[in-house]
Amino acid sequence: MLSVPFNMTGLRFSFRRPVAEALAGLLQPAQFRPEHALLYAPVLLGTGIALYFALTFEPSAKIVFNLWILSLGVLLWAQEIYRQKPEIHFPRTLAFIICMMISGFFLAQHRTNNISSPLLTKELKFADVVGTIKEVDILPGGQGQKLTLTNLHIEELKVEETPRTVRIRVRGEQAYAPGQVVKALVSLHPPSAPVSPGAFDFQQHAYFKQLGGIGFSYRPPEIMEDAGQSRFSHFWENLRLAVAAQIKEALPEEGRGVVITFMTGEKSTIPEADLTAMREAGLAHLLAISGLHVGLVAGGIFFFVRLGLAAIPSVALRYPIKKWAAGIAFLFAFFYMFLVGANIPTQRAMMMTGIALFAIIVDRSPFSLHMVAFAALVILLSYPESLMTPSFQMSFAVVTGLVAFYDYFRPQIRGLYSNAGILKKSFLYLAGIIVTTIISGATIAAFVIYHFQMWSMYSELANLMAMPVMGILVMPLAVVSYLLMPFGLADLPLLLMAQGVGWVLSVAHYVSSIDGAVIRFMAFPALDFALLTAGLLLFALGPYVLRIIGFLIIAATVAGLFLQPQSSRIYVSEDLKLTGFYDHQAKQFYASTLRSGRFIRENWVSRLGLTEEDVHKLAEHQQIQCGGEGCRMRVGEYNIAWPATDYAIHADCQWADILIAKTYVPRNCAAKNVIDKRFTRTNGAVEIRFDKSDMDLQTVTEIRGQRPWSAQ
Repeated sequence: MLSVPFNMTGLRFSFRRPVAEALAGLLQPAQFRPEHALLYAPVLLGTGIALYFALTFEPSAKIVFNLWILSLGVLLWAQEIYRQKPEIHFPRTLAFIICMMISGFFLAQHRTNNISSPLLTKELKFADVVGTIKEVDILPGGQGQKLTLTNLHIEELKVEETPRTVRIRVRGEQAYAPGQVVKALVSLHPPSAPVSPGAFDFQQHAYFKQLGGIGFSYRPPEIMEDAGQSRFSHFWENLRLAVAAQIKEALPEEGRGVVITFMTGEKSTIPEADLTAMREAGLAHLLAISGLHVGLVAGGIFFFVRLGLAAIPSVALRYPIKKWAAGIAFLFAFFYMFLVGANIPTQRAMMMTGIALFAIIVDRSPFSLHMVAFAALVILLSYPESLMTPSFQMSFAVVTGLVAFYDYFRPQIRGLYSNAGILKKSFLYLAGIIVTTIISGATIAAFVIYHFQMWSMYSELANLMAMPVMGILVMPLAVVSYLLMPFGLADLPLLLMAQGVGWVLSVAHYVSSIDGAVIRFMAFPALDFALLTAGLLLFALGPYVLRIIGFLIIAATVAGLFLQPQSSRIYVSEDLKLTGFYDHQAKQFYASTLRSGRFIRENWVSRLGLTEEDVHKLAEHQQIQCGGEGCRMRVGEYNIAWPATDYAIHADCQWADILIAKTYVPRNCAAKNVIDKRFTRTNGAVEIRFDKSDMDLQTVTEIRGQRPWSAQ
């Protein structure tokens, strides 16, 4: 037997137990009691959902359904055993775990099949499209608009091939409104596949948005008759545009885009420079309408309503004005959710805010991990695909970390606030912002680095300078502006709100300009990310033993990431118009062209932890010889060629181990690895990694496989 006794904060642990007993002890928190079931259900459900999306093939729906029914039957059988013999809880615990995971897998596949709609499989040029405007996004700086069209008729497509929605970019300042039927001459192409193996899959994102094509209009679309389309179905989108129009009339261009974001949820009007500054300063979370904004809006309404009712003695002394204020705050928060678009973070925030306000009405404490778990469970049951989005992952990571921390230290915090004066409360408020920022940063660090390959070193400073203005000035004035807009009296509060937004942007630009403000990381594998997530969940939700295991998983995974060997890499885009070479020793990237393929190149560079300052032309690398016939280089034991002519292709077929050509290469080419139009049409973009004596060639199709969202 292994005996490892040690002391931690006065508690004594010992692992002297048989293996079976230890396993039962580890599974003890997941027993099928109501409180444990609610806490662990979203975690297990999410595990099943993640397993579904991790597959490289589409499993049989019939087999998955039968497995789900079987798991439900096993759970009922295990529950009956527990009812007869309560001391035998392990079968029920194990059955609950398996059933929830299979349920998540089944729900994800059911949602995928249920939401299925056609995606374009080829580019359409000069196609006449008639459709109803669903959404209008105004672009900053007079760059035009983006129109999302539905109820489509596309001349070159059959009805069964026509996408549910498409999005087109329109030049000009002509006003369009949701519900209008328009006709346009457009160029459309399918949603783009990942730019490299493991990169963001826009096709999957578009599939669940039912967005089947993207393009632009050659000329401003013609507005046709309404064709009986009910404007009520577009009420919220039209209201959103009306609010944005009032803001544009009241405010100058500087800072206006952020005000529109806070009040309508539309981020397309924010200039790119401001977006970059907010990201690099660690303030990008302010632009994602979530718990902060919904909470401040609800809190502002709660405060103003309660203050107004308290000023009427006959009402304040006879009626429960606190509960009335909570009810009105709930209704206003519900209105705010739909006005800003009702995306997943906003729905989660509204759900948790609603529970908190309901708890006030029934005189209960509103803050607990079970409330967070309930919100996560509802969203996963409704939208299983949301698990794969950064917004879902980061919003629930932050809330889980904050609720767990403040729930644990609640008695100490109450003690600090008891009998505290104004000066002490002000100090505690600032201390709370700092602590909240630190906890938030720690809980989302792995998610930010995994999805965006960057970390803001001075985010605590930026949040300390910006958050009080957000809470005291910006969002309360947003509430006042909403209330005064119907009367045309919102100009003054909007101007004051813009001053607060100006301060936030000034903080973002200042902090992002500090040397070393941003640390960039190379993208790491999805498996390591899954291990980090599992470790964080164990550390946050588990008892002491599981928390130790979670901490060890986190430490081991982080150590492995820092110790993994670096390698040079070659990237090839799916259309073969752009290739690149990453020299890991020089930490520089060399691209075949700097004139086109900017979006793809920026994604490659970001995933390598570099910036555009580290990008050079391929011919500038000292080991690459380029001329009129193309380019050649040697990496380790491998010869690589980029032939530019038919003669060069013939010669390089005999010399190269890896041949990359923009056209079709003869099938009898002797090169070991030929990457041409024939290859990328089937396999997508390519990434090649070089070790000292080995080479690893990966393709997009190999990594993600053939799934319903893989447009071919």
